[in-house]
Amino acid sequence: MGLKGLRLSALIASMVLVGYGLIRISTGLRHGYAWSEMDWNLDGVTSASELIAASDIGVRRSEYGDLRCKDYFSLKDGLPLRTICPVDEAAAAPRDKAEMPR
Repeated sequence: MGLKGLRLSALIASMVLVGYGLIRISTGLRHGYAWSEMDWNLDGVTSASELIAASDIGVRRSEYGDLRCKDYFSLKDGLPLRTICPVDEAAAAPRDKAEMPR
């Protein structure tokens, strides 16, 4: 195999890898949740690897009592990964010492 053949092989391999990456990223973007929700390590930034990981994670709505939550689960086996429930800010706010029970 000459130099031209080696370059052609490298080009084809690169194109296949880039195509695979684009497919994984586009799959991650179509799962029905926001870009910020794909921040799986909670560092405040959604990286490309987290976006690719999102292609294997689904979301479903659930209710726990009065709370409407989002359950994130593995598409491979359906096991839950994370549950996010909105918090009532008034109930979660720190109370004044005068209001605290003794």
